[in-house]
Amino acid sequence: MTVATEDSLIAQRILEAAVHLFAHKGYDATSIREITEAAGVTKPMLYYYFENKEGLCRAIFARFLEQHHSRLREVLERETDPFELLVGVVWGALDICRENMDFARLFLALYFSPEAQVGGVNLCEAPKEGLTLLEEAGHHRSEGRGREVNAAAGPPNRRGLVDRFRGEEARGRPRIEADQRN
Repeated sequence: MTVATEDSLIAQRILEAAVHLFAHKGYDATSIREITEAAGVTKPMLYYYFENKEGLCRAIFARFLEQHHSRLREVLERETDPFELLVGVVWGALDICRENMDFARLFLALYFSPEAQVGGVNLCEAPKEGLTLLEEAGHHRSEGRGREVNAAAGPPNRRGLVDRFRGEEARGRPRIEADQRN
């Protein structure tokens, strides 16, 4: 095992321990000592990888949001039909949550908490990159036919994508169930 691989495994162990504890005890109620004990590392080792508890929280959100954005980019590259695009986006987000239950629990608990910022992460800003990706995709597609949109008209908003989905459903387009996904 190389030093770089071992380093990344230690950092991953710290992140996983922190996510689990933050999700089950809360960010404020979790101490650095508890994280180091759960990860099986020393405090200096944690501080080697992460500046402080806030830095650890930022790294957690960066890691999981990058996974989400990566899945979102895959869907955006694959789908041209707005209905299929929306279905892919929703299932992609649900898959990420299912694969990372502790992070999903943490994110939702913090997102709906009265605090706008937790652990140095502005939770109102966190989802914006994903929404920007969706808006950019909508800008380059017109009615699911892959044509360029008139730039003067501006990019369609997220509500427009949902309205398009609802229109497809109203026209009798079948719903896609979990067992029908690719």
